[in-house]
Amino acid sequence: MLEEQVVVFRVDEEEYAIPVADSKEIIRYQAAIGHSNPPDYTECIHVRGKRIPVFSLSAKFGLIDNWEHDRSVIIMQIGSQDIGIIVDEVTESRQLTVASVEPTPGVINERGSCITGIGKTGNRLIILLDLAQLFNNEELRFCGSAG
Repeated sequence: MLEEQVVVFRVDEEEYAIPVADSKEIIRYQAAIGHSNPPDYTECIHVRGKRIPVFSLSAKFGLIDNWEHDRSVIIMQIGSQDIGIIVDEVTESRQLTVASVEPTPGVINERGSCITGIGKTGNRLIILLDLAQLFNNEELRFCGSAG
């Protein structure tokens, strides 16, 4: 039986997951640094002296982003670029078996192109994401290389 270790997180009322291997670390959200003309869902933060773009998945998915509560940032690498995704809460790390993952349904929306499957565990549905498919090169270069 093949298994994959995933990081499960919540955005609004939905649960999502990415492979643990895709994540570098999880930090608490911190104040953004100023930037001109950002997309509404993009900010920049400093992490260990390096400026990286962070993306609010709530806003990117067209949901109302509640900036008032504590959030987490999952730091990951796409290509050679470190990025962060702002999520409401990281809930767990767990194993998903290949047998418990169903293929992507015929979803056509902002999230559709990055959904790789739906994991079923008990009565929970966990949407599996490939975040490299969600962001374009312009978004990934948003903060530039200055630190």
